[in-house]
Parts: sequence; structure tokens; C-alpha cells
Amino acid sequence: MAATWYPNAVINSKLKSKQKEYPYTTYVKDMDKFATEAWKVKDDSYAVIVLDQAKIVRYYYDGKLEDQQIQDALKVIEEYITKE
Repeated sequence: MAATWYPNAVINSKLKSKQKEYPYTTYVKDMDKFATEAWKVKDDSYAVIVLDQAKIVRYYYDGKLEDQQIQDALKVIEEYITKE
């Protein structure tokens, strides 16, 4: 959360409503930019990381999602939903 200019209260509020809307999604709050620096994610950016049940990264994208990246992520998600 330190990687953006949005106030933490606003981010927490948004995440709370999104968690209700998407209960099977895990949102990670990076308070000290630990993950941001470890993953080399850009500040004020969106990172999409799809993990399987074993917590292995199956898809990673950092940046503005265009239609192709959305389709790629959905394909990976659908593949692993059917496997598990």
C-alpha cells in the first residue's frame, strides 16, 4: 500500500467491498513495499498474480491490463479450475 498515493483508508474500503464481491480472490496488502520490491512491481501499478492451490505462480502480469492479458489470465484460471 506504500507503493501508491491512495490513502490506506480508501484502499481498505475498496478491498473490503471487492472481497465480498469476489470471495475466492485473495487480496494482499503490502504495507512496506516488501512484495513490490521483491517482485519488481512498479509503483501505482496493478499486478495480477495467479497461483494454483500449491501456491505456484501460474500467471504474472504487471501493468495496465489490455484485452490480451485479461484473456491470458482467464485462460490460466479456467485451466486450473478444471484441474482442481
